[in-house]
Amino acid sequence: MRMPKPTIKQKLLLSYLSMALLTVVASAYAVVSLQNLNRLAHAITSQDYVILQTSKNIMDALLAQENTEKKSLIFKDTSFANIFFTRSLEFRNGIAGIKKHHLPGFANVLTQLSSLQDQYDALFHKELALIQENRMEEASLLSEQDGKRIIEAMAGYVRIIGKKTEENIDRRMILFKDQGLTASRITITLSILSLIAGFSL
Repeated sequence: MRMPKPTIKQKLLLSYLSMALLTVVASAYAVVSLQNLNRLAHAITSQDYVILQTSKNIMDALLAQENTEKKSLIFKDTSFANIFFTRSLEFRNGIAGIKKHHLPGFANVLTQLSSLQDQYDALFHKELALIQENRMEEASLLSEQDGKRIIEAMAGYVRIIGKKTEENIDRRMILFKDQGLTASRITITLSILSLIAGFSL
C-alpha cells in the first residue's frame, strides 16, 4: 500500500518547521558562542591586563626601594626609611592583588616574592642600624652582597609574572579570533541550511 502524497499544506508546514528548527539551532549556537567570547574578553580585560599592569607597578616599587636604599647609604641618612617602607607596602599590596586572581602557576612565584620582600625589609633594618652606628663600610657591604642578591631574585620573579601574563594574553587573543571565526562560519552555514530546507520542500 502506497503512502499518500503529502498535501501542499503539509509540505508548507514541514518546510516552516524545518526552517524554524534550524533557525533555533543557529540562534542557540550564536548565543553560546557569544557567551564564550564574552568570557574570553572578560578574562583578558579584567584579569590579564590588570595583572600585567600590576607587575609593572611592583617592578617600579622594587626599583624605588633599591634607589631609596642606595640614597640612605650615600647620604648616611635614616630618614629615607619612610620612603622605603612605603614602597615596600606598595609592593606587598601588588602581590596581594595578583593573588586574588588565583591563577595556576603563579602561587609559588608570589610566595617567593613575599618571602624575598620580608628578607629585603629585614636587610634594610640592619643597614639602618649600621648607619646609625656609623658603620658605613659594613652597611655598604651588606647592600652590595645580600641586597643585590635579593633585588635580582625579586626582579627575576616579577619578570616571570609579566612574561606569563603576556603569554596568556596572546593565547586568549588567538583563541578569541579562532572561536569568533568558527562561530561565524557555523552560524552562516546553519542559516543557509535553514533557507535551503525551506525552499526544497
